[in-house]
Amino acid sequence: NVDNDRHILLREILDASPTVYDVISSMISYMEEQSNQKKPFMNTVKIKNLLNEARKFLEDLNFSKAIETVNKINSYLSSNIEMDVRLEKTEFEVNTWETIPIIIDYLEGNMPLYNLKIECSEDFRLKLIKSIDVIHPNESKTIELLILPLYKGKFPSELYLYCEDEEGNPLEKAVYEQWVEVKGMEFRKYDDESS
Repeated sequence: NVDNDRHILLREILDASPTVYDVISSMISYMEEQSNQKKPFMNTVKIKNLLNEARKFLEDLNFSKAIETVNKINSYLSSNIEMDVRLEKTEFEVNTWETIPIIIDYLEGNMPLYNLKIECSEDFRLKLIKSIDVIHPNESKTIELLILPLYKGKFPSELYLYCEDEEGNPLEKAVYEQWVEVKGMEFRKYDDESS
């Protein structure tokens, strides 16, 4: 009779508990919500592919592969890439083209980044946009861009960093803000004292 009571209690616990399928399905849904936040350097293409893989494993009732894939997704969601991007010069003349070095420091991360490109907010126009083929963690690189400041004043300008993973998947852009000062061209008034 004691064994029968234990069996009934165990059955009630199992019936009240979520199934492995439900738990993994919830984990996949949660990770999909997290991937929609699109944090800088998030590999949304890779995450989307892995989410589809995890769903397929779950539908095939291959729980161990589904959990393994969920763990891979989690590693992409918790990417620890930290970079710094800044203009080497912050004072400009309005409507004057200048070649400006932009410094990219890869401060922390766990993978190389490829095809790095920089763009600016609408405060500047860019020409001769070049890219950096690859940068590794703890490395610093400089790229020179031809920049035309469009507006006078002191304001925060944004630099956008675009890059890819080793498979060519685009990572979410990172935005860096830096204060710049753009001065107007000086016009001098000449007095005609010689006449």
